[in-house]
Amino acid sequence: MPQRDILDLLKDDHRVILSFLRALDAYADSLDCDSADPDGARVALEFVREFIEKGHHVREEEVLFRYLAEKGRGKNSDGRHLIHCHDEARDQLEGMRMATPPTTPDARTAFVWNARAYTALMREHMVLEESWLYPRVGELLSADDRRILAERLSRYGFPREASMEAAHRRIDALIQAAGRGFAEGAGQHPSPY
Repeated sequence: MPQRDILDLLKDDHRVILSFLRALDAYADSLDCDSADPDGARVALEFVREFIEKGHHVREEEVLFRYLAEKGRGKNSDGRHLIHCHDEARDQLEGMRMATPPTTPDARTAFVWNARAYTALMREHMVLEESWLYPRVGELLSADDRRILAERLSRYGFPREASMEAAHRRIDALIQAAGRGFAEGAGQHPSPY
């Protein structure tokens, strides 16, 4: 079976992450109304750790950005800026972790604030990647570059199907934790970002 292009894989990741961000927004709305299951915070953090940090960000930071830097393609400041965005998101995640479980009013407030900051930052970051970085990188990569990147991705041993299934299970669990709030908040984000 032919290996998929790294940029296509990253865009596929974005679709899943966007579904998660919508669920996280709905969960935050439910927490704000005190109608959510506090365990949803744990589910959200598991999704971020397993799918975004150990998967998507590794594919970008350790495979794509590192390869571009090795080849002298793209400006080093481009990769540094995007990694800085990942680090900013990690700051928001730390705020969510510190507020978990969100069972007190202060913890709920802190979790909601950090979750909303995280979802806004991630949406902005993905728009930047898809509208500017990925098209630019797509023009720079030769067929040989793409083959090398596919080989490097395979070295990380990402169980793609299992990872996607687990991601969707966690999104479903977060939706359940949001309860009624998800149905009410789901229509608030008509844009894919």
